[in-house]
Amino acid sequence: MSRKVTEKQADVEKKSDVPTDRHATTPMTNEAPAAAAMTQVPPLKIDALASLKHILRGDDADAARDAAVALGNTADAAAVDALTEVLWNANGYYHAVVRAAAASALGQLRDLHGFEALLFAVRDPMAESSAEAIRALAQLGDTRAVDAILEVVRNPNNYFLNFVRSAAVQALAQLGGDSVRNELRLLANDQREDPHVREAAQEATNGKAF
Repeated sequence: MSRKVTEKQADVEKKSDVPTDRHATTPMTNEAPAAAAMTQVPPLKIDALASLKHILRGDDADAARDAAVALGNTADAAAVDALTEVLWNANGYYHAVVRAAAASALGQLRDLHGFEALLFAVRDPMAESSAEAIRALAQLGDTRAVDAILEVVRNPNNYFLNFVRSAAVQALAQLGGDSVRNELRLLANDQREDPHVREAAQEATNGKAF
């Protein structure tokens, strides 16, 4: 099964309010990474790690997604390079469900070596991959990500779907900072804003940190 996504496909799927995956039999959902993160296992043996990397680079999108999830469930920093390769997606090979799973896995590993690839993936043309990258950056806790995530919330070019912007609001609340607090307070009271994004900001600003 081919996992290459054409520019036309990416454009169509980016504009959909509900992310879909045409080639994978099991769509990536927001709940899947969280469920997979519940149990962590010791670092993988070299042969097991090599096997997962091989599957990750294979042509079965569902199997590759599962391999990414498995890599994220380990405490093995050796998995980071393979996962960041997915996010850079230099030749357009990796399917959106694999990119989303790889982003989530990097968030679980909390290794700062994944930071640049996650920052790049914020502008992934597929909405779910973008949202997972934003959530992962919040898990890393590196405030260098704040400006890029603020840009998602502000959305000056209407590039990001509102559910991605809501994920960005939640990520900013985790990262904190004075500029973030001011932005979220304004957003929480902006009646012109999308209701879901405004609600996310209201929930964020009700916390003790605000």
